[in-house]
Formats: sequence, structure tokens, C-alpha cells
Amino acid sequence: MSEPNRVETIVTRIVSGTTAAMILCTWPLWCAQTSFAQIPVTRLLCNAPAAFDVIGLVSTLLGLVFAFCFAANDRTRRWGLSLAMGGMVLLIALDQHRLQPWAYYFVLVAWMLAFCETTAIVWLRWLVVSLYAYSAVGKFDFTFSHTMGVRFVETTGQLFGFSLAEQNFETASRLAFILPLVEFVVACLLAVPRTRRFGVVAAVAMHLSLLILLGPLGMNHRWAVLVWNLSCILQVFVLFGVSLSPRPDVDKRRPRWFIVTNLPVFIALVMPLTCSWGWWDAWPSWGLYSSRVGKAEIFFAADSVADLPEEVRPYCEPNGPAGIWVRCAIDRWSLDELQAPLYPHPRFNIGVGLAIANAMSPKKRWLTVVTQSIPNRFTGAVAEFRYVGYEEVLKAADRYWINAMPRTRSAGQLDFAIDVE
Repeated sequence: MSEPNRVETIVTRIVSGTTAAMILCTWPLWCAQTSFAQIPVTRLLCNAPAAFDVIGLVSTLLGLVFAFCFAANDRTRRWGLSLAMGGMVLLIALDQHRLQPWAYYFVLVAWMLAFCETTAIVWLRWLVVSLYAYSAVGKFDFTFSHTMGVRFVETTGQLFGFSLAEQNFETASRLAFILPLVEFVVACLLAVPRTRRFGVVAAVAMHLSLLILLGPLGMNHRWAVLVWNLSCILQVFVLFGVSLSPRPDVDKRRPRWFIVTNLPVFIALVMPLTCSWGWWDAWPSWGLYSSRVGKAEIFFAADSVADLPEEVRPYCEPNGPAGIWVRCAIDRWSLDELQAPLYPHPRFNIGVGLAIANAMSPKKRWLTVVTQSIPNRFTGAVAEFRYVGYEEVLKAADRYWINAMPRTRSAGQLDFAIDVE
């Protein structure tokens, strides 16, 4: 298995098969559903009909099937990947929630395999290296070591029959840095040809450990997360576990559109560097389980809970001893309704809050949104901004250069139409 076309065939089948599996695991997210708010990338799509979702989903699935079944044929593989990639981009444009890390990764891989020709495998290797490196850097953070990182340590301890976090929290918070340290070491080992075989072993061991930690015996995360880790194991083994020799049937000259076809890959590799300044979102920056994300909490007046849509009420939690406000746990709502984690950006949360408020009577829209900046890497300190009232939240949504307004839907229990009376 030394020819690049053989590697491309196997990678295509791995990515196509696992992407289809992850779509099935999060099926409600990709349908033309109206039970959870949808926030398009641009306001031009806020009034897009449900038929667009159907077209995008059918195109994606058909393309995945063609790419998987005919991966050995260059022309058919490229047509299948292009069709699936186009469908996925349309679905993501209709709802930012669909920009899950694995969906974004598939779009990049499909582009490389379809259009980058002789450089596809090289770019794919660097994409995987960047994924591990950026994911690691995002976790070298005070907040991660005191929240999600401690949960990883605590779950590991429970698997071995002890609770380290309860006995010594400070020790647990220090041990939380083991995961990002391993990720960074894996990235370094895979980046250097002489150490790649060690990088493959380390990456496989890391993902197998994550499968145990995140699986039913550990944190019991959604199935899509487990499929993603399995996909990473297979891809690392194929991309870095074989030696590539030049393909005899490939013209060595650069294609005419070399710069154009490679530009999206270059952007994907470089733009995560700007995540800390808010120029690039956390998930496209491979902020997997990272705490370096901005947040937005949605609150409604306790007196208005009865006027909230029925499917939202179970996720309203009392906030504070006075009981004046209730917090809407849209993160749990997303996991239960769509089997997918909430998109980690304040603008998306604001859009969800507006969608819920739009389903209420204009006189009952007692909405407050509290946003938090990206935590300080060394102290965990955040800057908070409070937007009180429906009109003020609308103005906050206008400040983002990517759309934060909910999609208008004519069917379903939630009416996401914007009404500013």
C-alpha cells in the first residue's frame, strides 16, 4: 500500500463512511426540523424554505455513497466528494449549529481529495497535525484545568476505583494538562517523518483511551463523538503509517488553478491562530473540549415560564435565591433534541434566545442575555456584558459580522419569525 492513489481511496472510504455514520447519529440536526432554533450564516437565508435542507441532505448522502462505493475511480470519487461537500456547505449555511468539528473536517478533506490532486495527501497530513496542535494549545488553559480537564481526571480515577478530584482538587487540575500535552506530542511526532511511526502509536493509544473515557463506561457521550475518535484512529494509521512514492500516472506540473485550489486549505491551517482574538470560531479552530470560548447565558423572567414554548420549559432552571429569573439550559436542550453539542459562540446562543422569545407573546418577552468573553488563559477571568430586554438583545445580535438572527419557519411549534412590536 505505497501508492498515493491507494491511500486516497482508503481515506475517502474512511471519511465518507464515518461522516455518514455521524450524520445518522445526529440525524435531527440535519433534517428540516423546527423544534430547535436554526441560525443561518447569513440573513439572506433566514427565510429559506425547508426544501433547501432536503436538497442539502440528499446531496450530501448521495455524494457520500458515491464516494464510498467508487473511491477507487478518480473521476467518480471527485464527483461524489464534490456533491457531498456542496450539500454539507449548504446545510451549514442554513444553520451554524451544523458546523460540528467533524462536519467542518469533512468539507476540508473532501476539498483536498477532489481538487488538490497531487498535493492532497500532503495537505491532509498537515491538516491532521494542525488539528492535534491547535486542540492541544486550546487546552493549555486555566479554565480547562479547573473544569473539563478535572472531569477527565475524575472519570479516569473512577474507572480505577478512586476519586482523585474529591481528595485533592489541585493535583487533579495539574493532571488535567496530560491530555493537551499528549496531543501536542502527537502533533510533533507526526510532523517529523522520522518519528511518524511513534506518532501513530501515540495517537492510536490516545484515541483508544478517549473511547473508554467518553464511552458508556465513562462520561457516556453521544455516539457521534465515539465515531469521530474511531475515524481519527483509522485516518492516522493510513495517512502516517505508510510510505508514499510518486504516482507514475500523475503529471508533475502544477495545475493552472493551483493557488485557488490550495487557498482554502491554507486558510484552514492559518486562521485558527486568530481564535483568541475572536476572528475565527472555536470549532473551526479545533477547540475540542477547550474552555477558550465565549459564552452567552439566556434568562427569562420566572413569571413568563408558562408562556415559553412547551419543549423549552423542561430546560428552565431557577437562577439565584430571589427566583426572579430562570436560566434556559439550551446546551442540554441541544443534546437531548438534536443529539449534538451546542455551537460554542455567543452569537449563536443569542440567536437561540431570540428564537425562543419570538415564539412568545410580545408583551411576555422578558429576556436577558449575559455574554462572557474568552477566558484569560492564565487566570480564567472573563468580561461580562448584560443585555436586558428584547430590543437590547436584538441590537446585540446586530453587532456580529456573521448572522445571529434566527431562521423564520412557518411550521412546527416554534415560530422563529422576528417581531419587534
